[in-house]
Amino acid sequence: MPNSPANPSPANPSPARPSRVYAALSGAFGGASVPFVKLLAAGVTVGAYGPSAPQILDILPAAVLFGFLGAGVVAAVGAETLFAALVLGASAPGFLNSAYNGVVTGRETTPLRQEAPAVVRGSSIWGLVATAHAEEEAPSASPSTPVAPAGAAPPAVRILVTPEIVGGVPKQATLPVEAERKTPGGTVEKIPLGAVDAASGPVEITLPPGTNRLTVGGSSLELPSNVGGSGRVGVTVTTEPKPGSDFFWALGGRREFDVRSVGTKLF
Repeated sequence: MPNSPANPSPANPSPARPSRVYAALSGAFGGASVPFVKLLAAGVTVGAYGPSAPQILDILPAAVLFGFLGAGVVAAVGAETLFAALVLGASAPGFLNSAYNGVVTGRETTPLRQEAPAVVRGSSIWGLVATAHAEEEAPSASPSTPVAPAGAAPPAVRILVTPEIVGGVPKQATLPVEAERKTPGGTVEKIPLGAVDAASGPVEITLPPGTNRLTVGGSSLELPSNVGGSGRVGVTVTTEPKPGSDFFWALGGRREFDVRSVGTKLF
């Protein structure tokens, strides 16, 4: 009878536990990957911008910090497998995210919203800024006979400005509005009409008589002579993440945006 071993091996031996060095490296990889996954997910969800080199450089310090945090947690707690170490390292930044988000939220205050004097949502704004041009615009007829003199400029018309934000909403989304028209002497007169908030919805404005060009947020468009009534100007505001702010966003703060471009279109 052959000699049997004194301690026979089990049928299904358990896998060897990874060394603490490999487990810590796996946890570091899991922690460092969290900011990059967040950046990729934000780009896919919004669709207006994708990960760029400046954004990657912004979150790189956060990735290094989360990598050390993940490695430290795995080294302190331990892990049975490399996969468990990876998952544990990826979950470790959640503690720092929650703490930072709580501090930022606790310090935030809601400032009183201050609209520009010429901005009235859903109403005319030309009447509020026509004081400087009252002498020029007022006809010589009495209120009972509202007949403009011969050769006078066409009457003022109303137009609806409809802003739209593509991307994240910036803190400052105020767009100055300016009208241009030609004077009888042939010169171009620029008339400020105040400002509109791109995040507040459509605004109806009243254009000065004879306006042939409208500028919103630096983007201009020519206006036909028959514009008004059902006329609508669509304003597309495209934003991008504010340079240097993604580091704090990766730590759990709010992402900040800047206006990248403004486009206008007449409907």
